[in-house]
Amino acid sequence: MTRRIDLICTDIDGTLLDSGNPDFVSLREFKRELDLRKQQWGTKWAIVTGRHRRGFLPALDSFLAFHLIPDFIVLEDAYIYRFLRGTGMRGFWRWNFRIRWKRSWLWRRSRRFIQKLQNEMENEFPDMRVLSHETIDMWLEFPDQPSAEQGEKALKIKIAECLEFEVFRWGCEVFLAPAIGKKGEAVTHISDHLGISAEHVFVIGDGANDVNMLEGWAAGMVACVANTPREIKSIVRRNSGYVAKNRATAGVVEALRSMDQNE
Repeated sequence: MTRRIDLICTDIDGTLLDSGNPDFVSLREFKRELDLRKQQWGTKWAIVTGRHRRGFLPALDSFLAFHLIPDFIVLEDAYIYRFLRGTGMRGFWRWNFRIRWKRSWLWRRSRRFIQKLQNEMENEFPDMRVLSHETIDMWLEFPDQPSAEQGEKALKIKIAECLEFEVFRWGCEVFLAPAIGKKGEAVTHISDHLGISAEHVFVIGDGANDVNMLEGWAAGMVACVANTPREIKSIVRRNSGYVAKNRATAGVVEALRSMDQNE
């Protein structure tokens, strides 16, 4: 018997998409697994990503082409939107405003520190582009993935003693994020909104910014894909989660199928 799942929360980069490229066969399998649970229990699907809106829309188009329609979208780890085909994204305005206000307050207090970091990164990586379109973060694009990995490492070293910010990377982009409003908090808020117990929430990811939702308090079922770093796999195992043998989308399908067990 399939274990009841009322809410499925998936990361994108490295989880549903491997290096930004869709696995068409596995996406069809994922849709089949999602549809099965929607029919049984009315399961909702939330995409939970660190991407900004502009960077997220191409991925959303890929999912919609497969008739994969999310019920909720979480951007920048914390901003929650309900998604309706035809009307688009509608924000949880009170929640989003609160997160944005806290992050803005942190930026005002840390403005000089962030500008200093950005100047240092521009000097060290002259081929890098600054994509930041808001004043509450730092969003950097590198010409290729190896240089992005170097940039990620350099930025992490620079903020090693600062607990107010975190560094994440997807593909060739590196993002300095405020440690206010994390994925686990967004997942919990969606669960509360739907009246769903954490016991019936399934989350899966692969990156450092997914750890907060993989620690077991936001979801009763946690999983990661095969291409997840070793340290994050250890966190998933420690919380009795499932570590897939397959990468990316195929690993998501595998993890969902692993939930088939006697209740």
